[in-house]
Amino acid sequence: MPNQRKNHMKKHLVAFIPCALAAGLVITGGLSAQAQTLLYSDNFDVADTGNFNASSQAGRHAGLLAGNILPQSGGIQLTISGGQLNLLTPAAGTSTGRMRLENSGSLGTKWDFASGAGGAAITTAGGMSVAFDWTAADNTSANWISYAVGFTNFDLNFSVVAPQTDSGILLRNNGGTALFANGTQLATGTNAFGVASLTHHFQLDYLFNSFADGTTVNLNAYVDGGLTDTQTFNWNGNSGFLTQEMASVGNGNRIDNYTISTVPEPATWAIMAGGFGMLLAARRFRRPQA
Repeated sequence: MPNQRKNHMKKHLVAFIPCALAAGLVITGGLSAQAQTLLYSDNFDVADTGNFNASSQAGRHAGLLAGNILPQSGGIQLTISGGQLNLLTPAAGTSTGRMRLENSGSLGTKWDFASGAGGAAITTAGGMSVAFDWTAADNTSANWISYAVGFTNFDLNFSVVAPQTDSGILLRNNGGTALFANGTQLATGTNAFGVASLTHHFQLDYLFNSFADGTTVNLNAYVDGGLTDTQTFNWNGNSGFLTQEMASVGNGNRIDNYTISTVPEPATWAIMAGGFGMLLAARRFRRPQA
């Protein structure tokens, strides 16, 4: 009788666990979508009027910080055409065309991503993710686009290699990459990503839990879904202030679908781990008995 009762319980447990697991996976998928918070996006679908003010950019931005941030040109007036941002260069080899993310309430001051609700969301989630689509002007030249984070409120032609920049990465039209930290080049890749297509999806995941100086940050850089570079660095000399900037050398590089969001929160991964545990339990109970 005890064996019959035990087998009866196993039978019902085997039937129940797949249902619970399926429900758990549905919940996980829902939480994953909710846990990753969109902080800011620009689709560049509305042409600006040349002054990059709030009225000229209406309808382009979304996210938690959509009303706080306005992208501004640096070095040369950038243009929007065909629903893409055209990164121009003033003079070849002498300076860069830049897109700076500024405070809409105080233009000329870069937006501090460590502040307010956006900063709280980033540290709670354990980091931020930057992504955009990039169409290169060609696939043969050493011209590049770059992304820099961590520097305070200043304006330099080559911010990616500035001593105030905690982390900078550049991607060359010909597929090479380079990493920088506080003005020092750390690594260089040659043909680190394929260039058969001129259009690429670029994503940077910065993993950290504080904006305080000395905090360790882990960077994972992806091009077209493939991991190209990793970097470990520290916030250095920012006093809890975080800015971001994109730049380009060589005309013809275009940007679209630019987003800044939090990384998925740790709780999401915990639920996923629980789902996998239930799956293992189900498989264990299904094993034939000797």
